[in-house]
Amino acid sequence: MEKFNNILICMDLTEMDDFLIRYANFFVKNVSPKKIFFLHLLHANDLPDEILDELPEMDKPLKEIIREELEEKIEKELCPLCGGVL
Repeated sequence: MEKFNNILICMDLTEMDDFLIRYANFFVKNVSPKKIFFLHLLHANDLPDEILDELPEMDKPLKEIIREELEEKIEKELCPLCGGVL
């Protein structure tokens, strides 16, 4: 198997994220990459108007809410194998 030093995992807040994180575990175990990058892109114009209307009332920025949710999911699935280091 070819050596991969860097792996990029693109996430979209769907159930597929769980699969991708578990698949990243395969690479951690078998390939031992130096870095794993998790990426989620969000454009405000992609959100429905109902959500955009409620954003001013949120206590945290949407970017921060998404980051926390993804970090929690990654730590739960991946960190037991990587020793808690992201």
